[in-house]
Amino acid sequence: MILGSGDIGMIMARWLTLEGARVEAVVEVLPYVGGLIRNEVQCVHDFDIPLFLEHTVTRVQGERNVWRG
Repeated sequence: MILGSGDIGMIMARWLTLEGARVEAVVEVLPYVGGLIRNEVQCVHDFDIPLFLEHTVTRVQGERNVWRG
C-alpha cells in the first residue's frame, strides 16, 4: 500500500509492481490526486492499482492487515 498520491508515490507503486511486489492500493486523503495526471494514468491505472481518494490508513496491525478509514 502506498500512502499519498504525489508523483513519487505513484512512481513507486509502478516500480514496486514491476519488481514483483503486489501493491494493494494508492491511498490519498485529499479528494484529488496530488501528482501529475500522466503519472496517475501511466503508474496507477495502466497497472490496475486501485486508487482510493479521500481515504487514509488509520491502523496497521500485524504483517498483513491494513484498514482504510
